[in-house]
Amino acid sequence: MKNTFIDFQLFAFPEPKNQAKNWQGEGKSNMLVLHDSEHKLEEEDEVFLQNILQAVKIGPLADQVFLASCTATKTLPLAQLAREHQIESILLFGSNPKWAGIQAQLPYYSFTRLGDLSLLRAHSLGQIRQERAANKNENAGALWNALKAKFL
Repeated sequence: MKNTFIDFQLFAFPEPKNQAKNWQGEGKSNMLVLHDSEHKLEEEDEVFLQNILQAVKIGPLADQVFLASCTATKTLPLAQLAREHQIESILLFGSNPKWAGIQAQLPYYSFTRLGDLSLLRAHSLGQIRQERAANKNENAGALWNALKAKFL
C-alpha cells in the first residue's frame, strides 16, 4: 500500500489545442505569465508588467517571458506545456488556477511550489495598475515583496 500525502491530481490534463502558438515571447528566463485578458494584454497593462519585471532584473519582456491568455473559455494544458518549454516560474494575473488545470488552492502574493514549478497568484494587472494609480498600493506592494524575495 502506498502512503501519499496528496490523494488527488494537482494538475488536470485537458486536451492540448496547440496553445503554444497563441503565446508571445521567447521565455529565456523560463517564466510564463498568464493573464485574464481574452486576447492580447492592453498596452497599459503590458507596460506595467514590463516595469514590474524589469525592477527584479527580468527584461526585456518579449525576450525573457512567455505571455499567454488564460480565461474560463481559453484554458491551457499547463503541466504539459511547462514540461515542453522548461517553465520554472508561473505568474497568474487574474487567472483562476483551475483555468490552467491546477487543482490546488493558491494563496495570493506568495510563491507556491508544485513539483518543479513555482507559482504566484495575483489580481489582474489592470486591477493592480488602477489601484496603484489611486494610491492604493496594498496589492502592488504585496506583488513587489513576493517578486523581490524570489528574484533579488
